Amino acid sequence: MKNFCLIGVTLLLTIVLSGCLGGGGGGSSAGTGGFAGSSASSSSSGEAIVAGEQIVVIDDGGGNIGATTHNPEPATMVLFGTGLLGMALFRKRKKEVGMKKLILLLAICGMALSVTNAYAVIEVGSYGETGWQTFTNTFESAWTGQVGVAVSNFGDTALSPVLLVDNLNFGPAGNMGFELGDFTGYTTDGDAALATSFVSSGGTTYFPTEGTYMARLLASGADTSAYGGTNGAYLWLTDDVSFAEGDTASFNWNFLAFDYYPFEDFAFVLHKEVGGGYETEILAKIGPTGGGGVIPEPATM
Repeated sequence: MKNFCLIGVTLLLTIVLSGCLGGGGGGSSAGTGGFAGSSASSSSSGEAIVAGEQIVVIDDGGGNIGATTHNPEPATMVLFGTGLLGMALFRKRKKEVGMKKLILLLAICGMALSVTNAYAVIEVGSYGETGWQTFTNTFESAWTGQVGVAVSNFGDTALSPVLLVDNLNFGPAGNMGFELGDFTGYTTDGDAALATSFVSSGGTTYFPTEGTYMARLLASGADTSAYGGTNGAYLWLTDDVSFAEGDTASFNWNFLAFDYYPFEDFAFVLHKEVGGGYETEILAKIGPTGGGGVIPEPATM
């Protein structure tokens, strides 16, 4: 009877904590080692739970992220603990074969959930803005394919959001931050231009995170219906990009709504591994929070 009580507690912790406390972030790891990005929740000093970690974001005063520190999220630690509990029971009950298999399964589930990747969608209120954010991903195995970013209207085409992009560490040689003053090495669709500064609807002026230029995508001119939107704009790397195991891809981005809820305009990352299909990761969207809330989302990249 005691065994079943312990199993029940283990299973309950595994399921409830992963859903309610964000232990798994609602996400899954890349499996074979694709993208699994995350971004901080604010460009000013503050804290957020992102990708199963507590991230403290420090603004250097110029709208750029100066540093981050990472600490394990409590739910992640508890889930890992359920795995350890299952392993302990597994070792203790060697003679009970059926029980042993069940406990081992719970142990694997608990420990797997504790280390899965997740990232966060930043939800802004009507006419809100995220400020500069950093998307990062470390590859668990080699990956080759197409990578791009996009911004889209949702539900209408009247008021269009903007996505600013800069400092792609995997961008084309010599133009990672658009410092050639053009889109050499990139392919665009829709309203895309370079900018040296940009003013939000709230009156904040944003500048490139490095160098003189940044990309400005306005959700207009391109069809985004395949990704749940109406119209928008895309920015792709023209050539496939390759990453080795352990490589890290990153870029800076800033979503400016210029629209109001319930029109849930959004910005997203697109990627297509060679031989695979197109997948997306939402970076930010307009939502009802009105305060830049962080929403856990699965990481499928």
